[in-house]
Amino acid sequence: MSDHATKRAEHVELCIPAQADLMVLARFTTATVASRLGFSIDEIEDLRLAVDEICLSLLGETPSGRLRLHISSDAESLEITGVHEDEGNVATTPWEPHDELSSRILAALVDEHGHGHIEGRRCAWLRKKLTST
Repeated sequence: MSDHATKRAEHVELCIPAQADLMVLARFTTATVASRLGFSIDEIEDLRLAVDEICLSLLGETPSGRLRLHISSDAESLEITGVHEDEGNVATTPWEPHDELSSRILAALVDEHGHGHIEGRRCAWLRKKLTST
């Protein structure tokens, strides 16, 4: 891995309509940022699958509004936070998006993950540490 990859911090924001067929944009953006940071091909594939899991969990059964992804990194890790922005659907109750299988998948793919609310909107996040040498 080059010094260029290890020293470059990234911050990317992607906002797309909350539609499952557009999740390819989230996967592509995640893979591009991870590649620039020096993640291995296997790590990039893990991140692509993990971002798909959190995006689909945010969409719910009747997707509407927009999905905003914040992708940030430093020399040691990549963090992605997804927020479902739906004007007519501000959360007032706890949100439990992950079924047991989804949670196990995320646990196998990334170092940390979780979900909650940001300003009344559903959010999910993940963090993967850079382990390539």
